[in-house]
Amino acid sequence: MIKSVSDFFALVDRGASIEVIAEMWGIERHALSNAVKGKTFCQRERCDLPDRTSEYRQRLKDAKSSGKEDLVLLEQYRHNIRRRKTKEREQCRRKTMEIRVDGGRVLCS
Repeated sequence: MIKSVSDFFALVDRGASIEVIAEMWGIERHALSNAVKGKTFCQRERCDLPDRTSEYRQRLKDAKSSGKEDLVLLEQYRHNIRRRKTKEREQCRRKTMEIRVDGGRVLCS
């Protein structure tokens, strides 16, 4: 669940990326990314969200260049993300090694 815009940008000012914040809040990365871009798929209430992509990029760049990055808080979530991606790559690698009944290889996207 998205807390608020101010909570989001407070984490960005500490050096957290969209992927890390989504992991912290337990939501999909794409949903948070779309919210920052101002895209909404709400059919019932035609929500008008501003595009805050440039502000996000600038604030994240400033946080990382000034050394404000909170490594202690963020490293746990980055570790979870890396572990999940490694597991997904390994599953994909195993899947591509399988040979289908018709003799072709399985392609993994």
